[in-house]
Amino acid sequence: MRIETLLSPGLLTNGLRLRTEAARAISSCEIVAGRSVGGKTQQAATLAAFFTDCAAALSTLADLVVPTWAGAVATATSATQINVVFAEAMDQTVVPAISAFAISGDTITAVAWTSATNLRITGTGFAAAESLAYTKPASNYIRDAAGNALATGTKTLV
Repeated sequence: MRIETLLSPGLLTNGLRLRTEAARAISSCEIVAGRSVGGKTQQAATLAAFFTDCAAALSTLADLVVPTWAGAVATATSATQINVVFAEAMDQTVVPAISAFAISGDTITAVAWTSATNLRITGTGFAAAESLAYTKPASNYIRDAAGNALATGTKTLV
């Protein structure tokens, strides 16, 4: 395993050393694999368990959960407003473009955050049971406070 093929752990104290040691450990598994039957599986499984444990220990420090439409409720509060409520705090500094949304036969005229978990979509002709579609743009996409992006999807209005 070449060190250049691994992602950088970022600007950590001993980050380069960590990356080097990880590459060496993977290389060791590759060498063992060539010397013994079943060695690859056993060594790789042990190393994978170690890295999985490391990732689990870090999970309490980082929000890696991607926001989803499944975790949101979209309500047609009137024929002119849709209120989308997310299950977690979103990044209000990024306001998605109107063009990121579509709803059959209806017109969307504005998109604005009303709180960290509420996005208001203004337009005309909204009604329950219609599907609100979101297409993740290249920039100014909806994301949570940790920067995890909302994927393209649809939500049926209630």
